[in-house]
Amino acid sequence: MRTRDAEQHYRQRVARVVAFIVAHPMQAHALEDLAALAHFSPFHFHRVYLSVTGETVAATVRRVRLALATHLLAQGQQSITQVALTVGYESPPSFSRAFGQFVGESPRDFQRRMQQTLLPTGA
Repeated sequence: MRTRDAEQHYRQRVARVVAFIVAHPMQAHALEDLAALAHFSPFHFHRVYLSVTGETVAATVRRVRLALATHLLAQGQQSITQVALTVGYESPPSFSRAFGQFVGESPRDFQRRMQQTLLPTGA
């Protein structure tokens, strides 16, 4: 197989894993299970995944869960603590730190901004 074909094949296999993580963000994503999904050994999968995506599997899972948190906070139906627990953080402070690094503002500021944006003008 030519190098370009092999690279494309690897990208497709990694994309399958990323799609699975996005579809099941709260599932426990064991490296061995994801490697099996991509038809790689765990060691080879880790190296290929990092090379193709530029981040580790753990970083992808964290990013997808924080993206889910932005959606939940924007809806405004759950407290920040509830959102933190829903997306897998054990404490609101650890969630707030990770969220702030991801979004650039605190969960509370983000939620307030989203609520102001969604309010009808003149209300």
